[in-house]
Amino acid sequence: MTKAIDIKPLTNELPSHFADRVGQVYAKSVTTQHKKDNGQFFTPTEIAHFMSGLVRQTQDKLKILDPGCGTAILSSSLIETLVKRSDTIKEIELVVYETDKDILPFTQATLDYLSKWLKKNKIKFNTTLDTNDFVLENKECFEQSATLFFEPKNAIYDIVIANPPYFKISKEDKRATVAKSIVWDNQTFTQSL
Repeated sequence: MTKAIDIKPLTNELPSHFADRVGQVYAKSVTTQHKKDNGQFFTPTEIAHFMSGLVRQTQDKLKILDPGCGTAILSSSLIETLVKRSDTIKEIELVVYETDKDILPFTQATLDYLSKWLKKNKIKFNTTLDTNDFVLENKECFEQSATLFFEPKNAIYDIVIANPPYFKISKEDKRATVAKSIVWDNQTFTQSL
């Protein structure tokens, strides 16, 4: 298996392209069953750029969440897009979640490169790579009255970008139980995560 540390950024490579390359190397190093068990179908670069293009930013300091980051292609693409569009961004805090222990060195390689890229662009960058399950860690957000977004001055996150894992879970799964109000109930859940 290729180690993430063996993969080096190309000259002037964008972080999203690096994340994509890292993801391709990782995907070749694990079995199809492993990818299926983890719901890993990495977002193509073109889709990541499209999704990122939908986001509007107005602040100079941002806190971003990617609740199932893989190799952080969505986060990288989003941050590139924001930086290209605005010369007012001064600071970005990125919180990413990833439960697949095998991919973590690849994810960290992307985050390290993203950090260097942002430093070249004179933007302060803090990142947290959380290895817990996002749904289980944030179960209070799945209550009908809760959200990851509050009034602007108390916001937890300014932007959430996600392409969730693709796998079926049973009604007995802990994540299904936590998110019961939006997964199994007949009630309509209208709030955004």
